[in-house]
Amino acid sequence: MRRFCVDPDEVIKMAVEGFGVTAQRSRLESALAAPLHTFSGQELMPEIHEKAAVLFRSMIKDHPFSDGNKRMAIYTTLRFLSARGLKIENKEEVTLRLLALLVASDVQFKDEEMEYLKIWFKTHLVRRPGRPPVIKQ
Repeated sequence: MRRFCVDPDEVIKMAVEGFGVTAQRSRLESALAAPLHTFSGQELMPEIHEKAAVLFRSMIKDHPFSDGNKRMAIYTTLRFLSARGLKIENKEEVTLRLLALLVASDVQFKDEEMEYLKIWFKTHLVRRPGRPPVIKQ
């Protein structure tokens, strides 16, 4: 059974009801499964900030929606973090939007881009008030 970091049906519902866009389910499921990939039984992205970076980039680059892929990448990544008791620092929400624009550009530096995203998420994640700490998920 395929695992997803956020329920695809929840994301599709938000896209349709919130923004009136349609999704290519196979592309969406690919993006939502990417943070949970394993090799020889070991997670390729074991830390939350790594998973968030992969999810964010995959939601933009896999282009699962007819429109609004950057907006849905932000929503889905924030939803993923919220479910784990985390959020982006308030002062960094605009930066997250700018990062979405950068990732969507045609720049061809995937490895450097992923490393930067991982560092950015690690640096700017904070615990949501009243939520217990999450070690790994």
